[in-house]
Formats: sequence, structure tokens, C-alpha cells
Amino acid sequence: MDALTATESSGAGITLSFWSLFSALSATPPIPSGPFLAFFENVYYVGKNTAIPVVSISTLAYLYLAHMAVVPGNRAWCYAAAAFLLGAWAYTRLLMREQLNKPLLEMRKRVNQDHKQVSEKEVMDLLRTWTWFNLGRGVVFMVAFLCGVVGLAV
Repeated sequence: MDALTATESSGAGITLSFWSLFSALSATPPIPSGPFLAFFENVYYVGKNTAIPVVSISTLAYLYLAHMAVVPGNRAWCYAAAAFLLGAWAYTRLLMREQLNKPLLEMRKRVNQDHKQVSEKEVMDLLRTWTWFNLGRGVVFMVAFLCGVVGLAV
């Protein structure tokens, strides 16, 4: 299960970031910021509510596999997989939460609830930055998956 969830996380992050959202941000004519901000909020809360339990269970599974491993090489790879999963959580918490997620959620509230104007350029710039950071997080999940596969195959 842990290898599958890490794969899904990395694949979903890379697909969402690079192909879907990045393409939409480059659309001609430009899409207004309101729908983008509503989309971001949905993705944020779905990710927040599912990623934490999935990453927690996957990390514990890799730690268990490392503890039970007979071959030292397997143990090291499983510990590395757990460390990368924790690294993805830290990446999100330290690099994305305050700088990207909170401002985007506040803008979404201003636009879609308070019906106030926000800078289209600022929204698009933050969403582009979020897209690249989310892509980076997907790569970290992919590395965790690869470490786990090697740890189980060695």
C-alpha cells in the first residue's frame, strides 16, 4: 500500500501542477482569478484532508519494513523512503504554507465571499509559483516511492 500511495501522490502532484494547472494559467483568453482561486481552495482542502493520513500511514509502513528488514540494504532504503515522505511534509509546511497557501486562501475569500477585487497578476504569479512548488513536492514523493521499491526489491 505504501508504495502505491507514494506513487499516486507523486503522479497526482506532477500531473496537477505541470500539465493541468500550468496549461490553464497560460490559456488565451486568460481565465479570471475567481475560478482559479476556487479550484485552488478545493485542491488544497482535498490534499490537506487526505495527504496527512496517507503520508503518515506510508511513513509508518516504511519504518516498520525497515525495522523488520533482515538485509541491511533493505533497511537503509526503507528508512530513506520514510525520510523522503517526512521531507515532503516538511517541504509543504516550511516552503508552501505561509508563502503560498495562506495568501491564496485569503485571496479566494476576498474574491468569492467578500466580492472584492484582487490583483489578477498577483493571483496568477502566486498560482504559477504554487504550481512549480507542487511539482517539486511531487518529485520528493516520487523519490520516496523509488527508495521504497528498491528497499523492497533488494
